[in-house]
Amino acid sequence: MYRRLLLTALGTGAAAAVAGCTGGDAGDETNQGEETREADATYTVAVGSTDDYGPVLVDADGSSLYVFDEDTAGESSCYEGCAGTWPPLTVDEDLSAGPDVTAELGTTDRDDGSAQVTADERPLYYYDGDDGPGDTAGQGVGDVWWLVAPDGSKIRESTTEGSLY
Repeated sequence: MYRRLLLTALGTGAAAAVAGCTGGDAGDETNQGEETREADATYTVAVGSTDDYGPVLVDADGSSLYVFDEDTAGESSCYEGCAGTWPPLTVDEDLSAGPDVTAELGTTDRDDGSAQVTADERPLYYYDGDDGPGDTAGQGVGDVWWLVAPDGSKIRESTTEGSLY
């Protein structure tokens, strides 16, 4: 059910967005209305830089990626309405890591059969409230959605003084 790829860092990217829900629909096991964002044949997860949170994992276009506290190792719990707000990062084929990515990248199977990208077994998501590369509006939403550091850990604190996270 879960397959992993241990990859070495291959490239750098700009910051961008991946998102999730606040938990309301997280346990729903149906896929009705679910949105996903698919990557091309070879997909790169990279490291981007943000002013408030430092280096974060981003997709090939520089959109920020997020993890959800309600997920278990290698398994997504974000479906239906949740996945509409927090679309999963999915891939069709090969996955590669940018040069500064030290997290173990892999995939996990979603209920619809798609392969969702994981970092250290945590499923990765976009946030539909991010408008483009460098946006981090999903950070801390519901106190369950977090940006991801290059090593796969959750980012809970801002690098700027006076942060609420």
